[in-house]
Amino acid sequence: VTSNDVGDVDTGANDLQNFPFIDIVASGSTRVIGRFFSTPNRTFRLEFFNNPTVDTSGYGEGQIYIGAINVITDANGRADFDNTFTYNSPIGSYVTSTATDLTTLNTSEFSFAVRVQGTTAATVSVSGRVTTAQGRGIRSVVVTMTDSNGNTRIARTTSFGYYRFEEVAAGETYIFMVTGKRLSFGQNTQVHSIMEDTNNINFVASEQSVFSVN
Repeated sequence: VTSNDVGDVDTGANDLQNFPFIDIVASGSTRVIGRFFSTPNRTFRLEFFNNPTVDTSGYGEGQIYIGAINVITDANGRADFDNTFTYNSPIGSYVTSTATDLTTLNTSEFSFAVRVQGTTAATVSVSGRVTTAQGRGIRSVVVTMTDSNGNTRIARTTSFGYYRFEEVAAGETYIFMVTGKRLSFGQNTQVHSIMEDTNNINFVASEQSVFSVN
């Protein structure tokens, strides 16, 4: 298997089309979450397959067709995906995928095979920092994280401005909001789709508001 490259600019058979990265597969109606990196601003067809066992290489194969989706890469060549198919992939089986460039019709090799988990979503950690414009951490600032169902969790920054949430369900979109007494922020709300451990959801307070607190 040929490794993916940045921008998918290498050449060879099928232009060595990049394959998708699958992060999480949940059983039931098969939910597949992952990322794809290739040529910017182009449409690709991603096909997914279920396998009772995995090839010795760790990649492939494609014994049972699950379904397909089309994705469009952004200006950086990235497309995230989160899709649920009707096929019921058994827990302990494996899911693989391929990518086809709908402009050139080049198709990738099979992706790395990912083991199917139970319906309970995998959990990750989410963290960041609240600072002044000069990079100095601000303590005791409240950071809230709200999921799509309106459930909210609260964290408070340490003396160096760091905060952290543990056991966050991956594959969901969250709203992060920062509030601090007598503090103002140019951007106090951010929206992020969390697929993996994330440590860079940061907020910067305005100089004037920090000065007034001090």
